[in-house]
Amino acid sequence: MGFGNVGLRGLVGGAVALVTWVGTGSAQTGAGGAVQVPVRLEAGRIVVPVKTGTGETLDFVLSTGSLVTVYSTSGAARVGATPRLTLGGLPVPTEGAQTVGDEALAGEGRTFDGMVSSNMLNQYDVLLDVPGGKLTLKPVGASVTWDDVALSPPTPLRIFHGIVLSLDVALNGHRYPAALELGTPMVVANERAAEEAGVKDGGVGAVSVGGATVEGIPVRVMDLEVLRRFSPNGDPFVLVGAPLAYRCALAISWAHREIRTCKP
Repeated sequence: MGFGNVGLRGLVGGAVALVTWVGTGSAQTGAGGAVQVPVRLEAGRIVVPVKTGTGETLDFVLSTGSLVTVYSTSGAARVGATPRLTLGGLPVPTEGAQTVGDEALAGEGRTFDGMVSSNMLNQYDVLLDVPGGKLTLKPVGASVTWDDVALSPPTPLRIFHGIVLSLDVALNGHRYPAALELGTPMVVANERAAEEAGVKDGGVGAVSVGGATVEGIPVRVMDLEVLRRFSPNGDPFVLVGAPLAYRCALAISWAHREIRTCKP
């Protein structure tokens, strides 16, 4: 799977050809201490600007599956031996960061510098608005409120290791437990889920979460080790990647164990 393996490994404790620029600029601080940073889609991945201690801007992919920050080999060289990284002025955890070969973070002729992972994102309430070109991180409140975007009622999340997100989704109308890993540009379905949902490896499927349905998501059919960790008996299980967010805002709260999508 190339690039996607980094996020998949992250789920167990290690770590579509689409290029669209949807946001540029610097971070902004809004009401209530919220920080907003630009996002863009490149090679099917959701990319955010991470700054080094020297002010250099690196291209990191957003991941909700990796447990720690990840660098590519070339990205690690740019980060340096004493890393200090920030996203919108907020610290990106570097303790325990992993380095992988450039090929693992490559897509469409370029290599990304690393991955911002859930060990940072789970400290905030997160609004990912790829169509609007922005990622908003704000301090966790007593309840989840987003005033500037219309969202669905919450769908419950199951949280593993305080980081990994699991939820119920529908693949081609068939409901299955799933993990959410926005660091991979596809859906990965095990054999039983693919057979029941009528999808083939290399095909496309429709994923529904919280009443919102996204069609045409690329599907790989593989009984990966990470899927077996969630479904040791081979029961249907899927992993949902970045395409869920391409055309639909997502609000994720680890603290409140919920995800909201754009209204159907």
